[in-house]
Amino acid sequence: MAFEKGEEPENSLILAIGKEILEKCVGVPLAIRDYHINKSTLVNLWAAQGFIKLSDQDQSFEDVGDEYFLDLLWSSFFQQPQKDEYGDVISCKMHDLMHDLAVSMARSLIKTLDYEKKAINEKTCHLSIDDKFPCVVPNFKVGRMRTILFQFGPTLESDIDLWTKLSTWDSLKFFRLLDVSNRVLSVVPSSIGDLKHLRYLDLSRNSMEKLPDSLTKLQNLQTLRLYGCDSLQELPKDMKNLVNLRHLEIDKCLSLCHMPCGLGQMTNLRTLSEFVWINYEMVEGDEMLLEWLQPHPNLKKLTLEHYHGVTFPNWLFSLINLVDLKLDGCRKLQYLPPLSQLPSLKSLSLLWLEDLDYILDSGNSNMFSASSSSTPFAYWPSLREIYLYSCPKFKGWCRRDGFRPNNHDLMIQNCPMLTSMPNFHIFKGLYLSNTNWKPVQQTMMMYMAAPQSLSTAIAPSCNPLSKLKRLELDEIADLQFVTEEGLQNLICLQYLSITRCERLQSLSRGIQHLTTLQELHLSCCNELDLGNDEDEMQWQGLKSLLSLKLYDLPKLESLPSGLQHVTTLRELEINGLGFTAIPEWIHKWTSLEEFTIKGGPSLASLPEGMCQLTSLRTLTIDFCAILSPRCKRETGEEGQRFLISQTSSIHLS
Repeated sequence: MAFEKGEEPENSLILAIGKEILEKCVGVPLAIRDYHINKSTLVNLWAAQGFIKLSDQDQSFEDVGDEYFLDLLWSSFFQQPQKDEYGDVISCKMHDLMHDLAVSMARSLIKTLDYEKKAINEKTCHLSIDDKFPCVVPNFKVGRMRTILFQFGPTLESDIDLWTKLSTWDSLKFFRLLDVSNRVLSVVPSSIGDLKHLRYLDLSRNSMEKLPDSLTKLQNLQTLRLYGCDSLQELPKDMKNLVNLRHLEIDKCLSLCHMPCGLGQMTNLRTLSEFVWINYEMVEGDEMLLEWLQPHPNLKKLTLEHYHGVTFPNWLFSLINLVDLKLDGCRKLQYLPPLSQLPSLKSLSLLWLEDLDYILDSGNSNMFSASSSSTPFAYWPSLREIYLYSCPKFKGWCRRDGFRPNNHDLMIQNCPMLTSMPNFHIFKGLYLSNTNWKPVQQTMMMYMAAPQSLSTAIAPSCNPLSKLKRLELDEIADLQFVTEEGLQNLICLQYLSITRCERLQSLSRGIQHLTTLQELHLSCCNELDLGNDEDEMQWQGLKSLLSLKLYDLPKLESLPSGLQHVTTLRELEINGLGFTAIPEWIHKWTSLEEFTIKGGPSLASLPEGMCQLTSLRTLTIDFCAILSPRCKRETGEEGQRFLISQTSSIHLS
């Protein structure tokens, strides 16, 4: 809907709409079609240009800007919104029609320079330099310029004297927004302190080692982005002079060794993406510092890495909106206030906590303790995910029947001392790797002999895995058998994967109870022999199975005969098995659509019954030295059979 010169619309309503779009969206890179822009970045750009108006002192630029953004999104100015894990919109594109109309109305106010277009109108306020081409920074003297953005990657030829040329622009001192990110710049000149009106400065992904002290003269600066400046060693010592700074982004500044003093005096600061503190494992210093760094109660995500304190600060109670908590490498941490007091917490990640013994909720700030306790978890209303990784002393949960969070997923990896599990009938996904099976087996069997007179408060626990939909077991050294009594509790299980369990011998008759199972994956279990089943009817219970994958099972010499009763199967993959033949009863799998055979050196032919697989669409035969040549359409013996001709896709290697 862009208009050619001389063809601008005469309709006053269209003109009014175009002007409204221009006023609201001038902070968007209008010259870039099909561009996803980050919502927070856009709001900060609006604030830098003075587009956000506050009606009272209790409002913030970010909150009002968020309202602007959502208003535009609901009005279809923006489209294709992308959301984070919390359901909040984080980016979007500008609608093509709105983009074209806004560009038309902007005329000379917004300009993009590239290899061919170097002229700048004296009315230009917002300049974008396109580095898809070796662009030369122009020299000009105008007083209306407010914005300059460098797009895409660096052009080294123009970066050498970039600051020299920019410093010749008389209009530079009126700039409110300057983006020179991704330029491989090694020096930021002291003259940057002359940009008195600058509110937004992006120096991300450059190679300077330090910033000039004159930067702290920018008292109107609201946003300073230094993301990915991995050579940056320090920030200016008088950062506290940036009294209006609201957002300081220093993620991935890998060489930064400390923070300047006085950050606590920056009362407008809302975003501090990282805080760097090197204290050589001084426990008391870490605890005092963390207590001092009390965040805003609206904080949603908190990650604490390599903290050397023993206790956690008391301000954790104030984070009533905290959704995601991650503790990584806090190897001395022993105590934490009860997380049950965090009503919004959805995700809890505990990684490399060397002193973590039990998880409990004692109500006296002892959640992670090196000593056991019989005090239970409290009720966590919002928790959806717990992930524990490499906690070598972790033994499990001190629990009682009152533990009732609405969890969805529990993942435990590299916790070899595990001895107990929570009452996890509320979990929908369970992933265990390199840990013990015994506590899981105990939980599965816990209430099998429960008396009939159980109260209604305890009765749901009689089936502790009743809501489990996904179960993944990897490298469980003590897993030999899965009891029938345990499997019959899995009444909602849809996905079962067992890998690298070296001692596993049997799945037992309990597999017949998995009536809702849709996917079954078994691999690298050297002692497992599914073909040695005395009661083939145990497979008949798999009434919903759609996918079966069997990898590297040395004792499995043929498909279990009971599988012929699983007529719902749509996908079969066998890999690295010593089969000499595929059973003739395979013709009963009339729903089979994909059949994959890999690494079958002894397999020489396909069964006659395969000609009746009318639903088969894809046949893949890889690394089968005898069978692969025989299945070629033109020359192979198997390829001459009408089975192959009716299969729509054949892959041979």
